[in-house]
Amino acid sequence: MAGIAMVLAGCANQRAPSISDDELKAAGAAHVDCVFDSAERFYSDEADPEHIATAAIGACTDQEQRYFYMARDSMIERAGGSLRSMQLADASIERQRLHREEAMRGRLIGMILELRASDGR
Repeated sequence: MAGIAMVLAGCANQRAPSISDDELKAAGAAHVDCVFDSAERFYSDEADPEHIATAAIGACTDQEQRYFYMARDSMIERAGGSLRSMQLADASIERQRLHREEAMRGRLIGMILELRASDGR
């Protein structure tokens, strides 16, 4: 039993591999690409632009979660991994997530309206 406890303690003390800035940028880009690809799939002349944007953003929650978990882990690692740094990272990530979602929603709606205007609709 003591051997198992030692192995588990050793696993707990291992640090997660560092996340590079390039990996974080790639995850963020994958999320944005997913949202805009999804918007093209959901696009319809009759659909409300807000509904298209909501569906496109909702279709990419896996990529969004991956990006923000990576960002959170990176922030915590850079801050030393304390409980306080985790709390600050969580709060910061939530603000960033909400801001990013609203910015994407606005860009998608703007693009849809611009596309419709250029098509004469």
